[in-house]
Amino acid sequence: MARPRQRILDTGWSRLLEVGRETPGYGLYSYVLLPAHSPRAETFLARLFTEVPGIETLPAQLAQLNVLYVPLRQDKEGDFAALMTASGAAPERLAKAYAAGLYDYRMAKALLYHICNPPEDSVRQLCAGDLSRGPYLFSYAAPASQLDSVPPPFLFVDLSDLPEQGFGELITAFRQQVKRDDISDRARIDTLRLRVLEYLLRASIVIDPMEQAVGRFIHAAMGGDDKK
Repeated sequence: MARPRQRILDTGWSRLLEVGRETPGYGLYSYVLLPAHSPRAETFLARLFTEVPGIETLPAQLAQLNVLYVPLRQDKEGDFAALMTASGAAPERLAKAYAAGLYDYRMAKALLYHICNPPEDSVRQLCAGDLSRGPYLFSYAAPASQLDSVPPPFLFVDLSDLPEQGFGELITAFRQQVKRDDISDRARIDTLRLRVLEYLLRASIVIDPMEQAVGRFIHAAMGGDDKK
């Protein structure tokens, strides 16, 4: 008899040094996708490093964690270690240096291309538009960086139009997943979608008081049958 799937307990961030080098066994795989270096990218990373602990600090089993990968240039691994020592892991300093010279923008673009090759209906319009803004968050039930195309279920959150002051709360909502035992891949993604949607609905009066158009932020491809 197959062992029941375990519930997700928390989210932690980690570095992704190379396409296909995700650590196997996590309950959910998420990716921070930044198309280019910008002050906005620095702000997002600063909020992420403030709100999300390192995955190695979390005592839960891998199967109960959502790993949030931040691409790191493979040739900068030594620089990252030196930065962590020098900065004392101060979020703002770490984010500024990470965005300026350590983040792997090429890998991030490759992941965006995978999502759009070919695009599911939920992201078709997004993929046909401007993908140079962001930041974007992408979540999948398995390692996704090496896939040529990404079949559903997945969650793609486009934060291009989210004011920077909303980054911290959005990231917190991203972490606060409803905890359910033995849930399918599709349910894991849908749970995360609902948490992000809940935040955007609360914030929509500030983000867009006339339209409250939260649909432009969340793009979820749920697919057909659940994968158990």
